[in-house]
Amino acid sequence: MRSANPALNDKTFGLPGDWASPVERASRMSLPGTVTKTGILLAMVVFAASFTWTSPMKNPEGIYSWVIGGALVGFGLAMVTVFEKAWSSITGPLHALAEGLPLGGLSAFLERQFPGIVIHAVSLAFGVAFALLLDFDFIEEGAEQGAPKYMEWNAAFGLVVTLVWPYLEMLRLQSKLQSRN
Repeated sequence: MRSANPALNDKTFGLPGDWASPVERASRMSLPGTVTKTGILLAMVVFAASFTWTSPMKNPEGIYSWVIGGALVGFGLAMVTVFEKAWSSITGPLHALAEGLPLGGLSAFLERQFPGIVIHAVSLAFGVAFALLLDFDFIEEGAEQGAPKYMEWNAAFGLVVTLVWPYLEMLRLQSKLQSRN
């Protein structure tokens, strides 16, 4: 079974002959390296989210520019990361920081409106272990094929997308369900 994640699909790793640079061939992707980079990116998402999570208490009006700006910049960086995989060691961390801004702001807004919604969404989002297993299958495949080291950042980006997307969907679903009460 294959992952539906657009950042981790059949064309993600290409063919080993596609990596022309001898420097890239000397430094290969690994599963432990990808796991480490995923942890770094998730920590960056949480760090940025904590900024917009706490900001509405201090300045509710000023948060909108951070949320909208983060969403726009995050989308642009996601597109660059998907199409320019060799840049992912730069665009991945920048995307994680940008992605955290709307994530924290939206979470804070919905938590104030529907207390307890964030912890439920986090719990449900981490229930996507099957999707992560599919993504890890692709990562192992890339490591076995000898993908270049920079692909660890690209694969970590894909895993973060896999974790954040269901969280946002759970927030949306729960907010709809709670607004009916």
